[in-house]
Amino acid sequence: MIITHHGTITHHGKMKPDGFARRFATGLSILSLSLFFGLLRSQNVHPDADPDAGFLHAASAAQMGELRLAQLAQKQGMSEAIKQFANRVANDEAKAGDDLKALSSQTGMPLAKSYNAKDGAYYDTLAGLSGTSFDGVYISAMVTDHREDIAAFQKEADGGKNAMLKDYASRSLPILQEHLKLAEDAANQLGVNPTKTGGR
Repeated sequence: MIITHHGTITHHGKMKPDGFARRFATGLSILSLSLFFGLLRSQNVHPDADPDAGFLHAASAAQMGELRLAQLAQKQGMSEAIKQFANRVANDEAKAGDDLKALSSQTGMPLAKSYNAKDGAYYDTLAGLSGTSFDGVYISAMVTDHREDIAAFQKEADGGKNAMLKDYASRSLPILQEHLKLAEDAANQLGVNPTKTGGR
């Protein structure tokens, strides 16, 4: 399966029904609009906080959002690649939640109260999809999410001031990088090009 930048889906030897292409394109259009407004809202979270506190807040919001999305994918994903990826992410994010709570207690810095607006937009869009439409949009979102997560964690690992948060970011990077590799592999198996289908 090949997904072009116009959202058209073609196959070598077979064509998917038009309904699949329309559902996939519609899901991506809704997702793009939702994420645009979600990003505007997320940029206003704790604007005056110090960078370390901002990192912990953002990391905890992302943890809650990605866990929630993985749990949705465990139920609604169709392909084995998506289910395996979702299982791995769900397990790792549950552990990350415990680590973040400990860090909050140790540093006195607050965690986010809920997932961020961007992951909320992902969830709302994906909840209305199923089958291959769900798989394609979900894995595209996860590739984009993890690329952004890695950049944020690398920035904290390199330039953070709080030793505990720097250590947490450094320890988390290999896990996030493995998640990204798994997401990219799953996207390749499904014939999805995340750079063309949008995605945190």
